[in-house]
Amino acid sequence: MRFFNPLRSMQWMRKRLLWIVLLFICLLTLTYLIYQRISEDKPPVAGPILVATTPAQYQNIPITVNAIGTLLAPEGTMLKAQEAGVVTKILFKNGQQVHAGQLLVQLNNLKSQALYQKAYAAMIEAQDTYNRYVALNKSAPEVLSKIQMDQVYSNYQQAQANLKAAAQEVQAMQITAPFSGTMGATTLTIGSYVQQGAEVVAIINRETLEASYTLPESYYGQVQVGQRVHFTSDAYPGIIFKASVDYVAPLVSQQNRSFSVRALVSDQQAQLSPGMLINVTQILNPAHRALVIPAVSLITDMSGYGVYIIQDGKVLELPVEVGMRFGSLIEITSGLTEGTAVISAGQEKVQPGSSVTTVNTSQD
Repeated sequence: MRFFNPLRSMQWMRKRLLWIVLLFICLLTLTYLIYQRISEDKPPVAGPILVATTPAQYQNIPITVNAIGTLLAPEGTMLKAQEAGVVTKILFKNGQQVHAGQLLVQLNNLKSQALYQKAYAAMIEAQDTYNRYVALNKSAPEVLSKIQMDQVYSNYQQAQANLKAAAQEVQAMQITAPFSGTMGATTLTIGSYVQQGAEVVAIINRETLEASYTLPESYYGQVQVGQRVHFTSDAYPGIIFKASVDYVAPLVSQQNRSFSVRALVSDQQAQLSPGMLINVTQILNPAHRALVIPAVSLITDMSGYGVYIIQDGKVLELPVEVGMRFGSLIEITSGLTEGTAVISAGQEKVQPGSSVTTVNTSQD
């Protein structure tokens, strides 16, 4: 038979009470943590979003197109020997500047000189004979017949022709500069024998060059003779050279749908050289009037292009049509009027209907 033990019953009540208190504390702690987490995740009350706006403005912006080109020398050729012979004189140095008509190489011309002297003597004799016949025919017309006068005149003309041919033979033994320019390098030496038609030395006029490049056919109607061209070369960093279009190809290539353009370069200091690779900027319109906005203001979606404007403190999206891009600016061809402010900074934080406050900026 069991008896009631007051001491044991009190201990059991204390343990139970302790467990209830601990459970209550745990519930309070859990409730607090859940509340705190919910408070952190709850978004703050939305206020006006700060954005920057820029007004659409008309600007005169040059329309350009870029291309890779090569420098050519319109006046550049390889000089060749017109006749075979032995080199007796070399009158230039490699890389020397020469002028048009300057004698560069002399071949052995003893034979041609002898033939010239002979032809010259024959011409003088034929001329004297013809002059005597003319004088005699004036003083005594009945002495000479017309046939005799014609024969003497014919002999005189033949002697003149022979002298001219002999002079050309003398010139053929000389190699002269066809134009002013810079001489190339030659391996000729005094006493060298050159064959007829053999290459002797190159000459190039570096003061007048041409920039040669190609453009896509879409620009064909915009390129005209006389338009300005700027180009740079890796050989002269930071220097911009100028040229003027002097040739536009009459045909567009069927292979790559492009056309050739050449621009005349005036390089009086002879800094440039034919064969150089250049970066060309073709100026199609030096003052194209365009309504432009910052390119970062443009937004795109499935329906096309648009911009954000602000109306009564709210964001409104306007559809627009765009034209060409000019660096950090883009042309708007439809959908905006001059002076309309578009959101140019902070547009990624807003959407149509958002409340905003603005900071105005201007285009540089």
